[in-house]
Amino acid sequence: MRSAEVNQLRKRLLVLKYQLHERHGAVCSENERHLADEGGVPADRDFRGYEQDVTVAKAERDLMEEVTEALGRIQRGAFGKCEDCKKDIAHERLEALPYARYCAVCARRRSWGSL
Repeated sequence: MRSAEVNQLRKRLLVLKYQLHERHGAVCSENERHLADEGGVPADRDFRGYEQDVTVAKAERDLMEEVTEALGRIQRGAFGKCEDCKKDIAHERLEALPYARYCAVCARRRSWGSL
């Protein structure tokens, strides 16, 4: 992969990391405010919303970890290589998922293995 392509993907990863950080902070602040208003326990009518916020926050935290690790792979010069088969990850895949660790074949194999 050309360095210009890697640099463009690095910029996208940095933007995504910033966006995730901002959203995570906003959700946490909103939940803390809501819990303080309710005396530390969410009201029954709001529990589903709170539960969904926690689920989304966890998913975004996990995604932020993937993004951070992808930025680390760029620094180490390992970006764009499948962690399983060591082949290049298709540029189209990296365009769609710039934090991808695996080529499409290995990712599919891993998802089938977890079924």
